[in-house]
Amino acid sequence: MSRRIIMAVAVSMCLCGCVTSRTGGQREPVTVAVHLTDIHFNTGGDVPQRFQSALRHIRATHPEASLYLLTGDNVDGKADRNVMAGTYAAWKSITGAELEGVPLRVALGNHDYDFVPADPEAPYGKAAILNQFGMPARYYGFDLHGWHFIVLDGTAFGCDKVQQEWLDKELGSVDARTPIAILSHQPVFSLGTIV
Repeated sequence: MSRRIIMAVAVSMCLCGCVTSRTGGQREPVTVAVHLTDIHFNTGGDVPQRFQSALRHIRATHPEASLYLLTGDNVDGKADRNVMAGTYAAWKSITGAELEGVPLRVALGNHDYDFVPADPEAPYGKAAILNQFGMPARYYGFDLHGWHFIVLDGTAFGCDKVQQEWLDKELGSVDARTPIAILSHQPVFSLGTIV
């Protein structure tokens, strides 16, 4: 594959970097993206205050950031659905207030729905979780600042043939000159096999 693909996997607690593109043979900054993963947000103790403080610190030290990427385990879903309703409400309130005006894109992680029943259409099935995070689907693509971003549901990628076929079509639909970033909570490759 001749395209330049960046794999953003859950390997760091916070990564702030400059996404660049080539113009006239030189690299020029396009956007600054903040990557957060494995936050495991919950409403216990001082977790909400610490999360809010962390987001404020990042905004203060990186005011140029024009995209926030949260790649899974955004909340600690090891509680019953009544507790989780409060957890999601607090998460949405804090991210909404602290990241106002900056695009936020989310990928699912396994802890985001530990408590979810097997039926995806249940009151707190995956469909409801997507709504909590403002996600259009379990996996999706979007364009921003000359890049195409692909967000995968890494919790099921290895055995999800429909998602794999969607990824093939999505990659094929993007102009070969457009840089692509692929985001997933879990790596979407195994030894010897790379997307």
